Amino acid sequence: MKDKQRTGKHWFWQEIRATGKTESDQHTLQQLLASLTHLNKEFSSLNHIIENRIRYDKTKEEAFDRLYAELEELKQDQHFAKTSHYT
Repeated sequence: MKDKQRTGKHWFWQEIRATGKTESDQHTLQQLLASLTHLNKEFSSLNHIIENRIRYDKTKEEAFDRLYAELEELKQDQHFAKTSHYT
């Protein structure tokens, strides 16, 4: 590869033109680049969905932890009320 500064999306196409690729080769490379761009967007979307699900699951887990703690506290209070009633 020639000693060029790679800036923006155009460096790739400039390099293709400089190496003398045919139009068919360029078309194939354009299709490949379009496919890779599409896959990148899909992976980004999937990553966003997974991150949201992880945050949702963590929030739900924290809510259940609070509920179980409150339930345990109520059980302790009820047990205390029953034992103090008999004394």
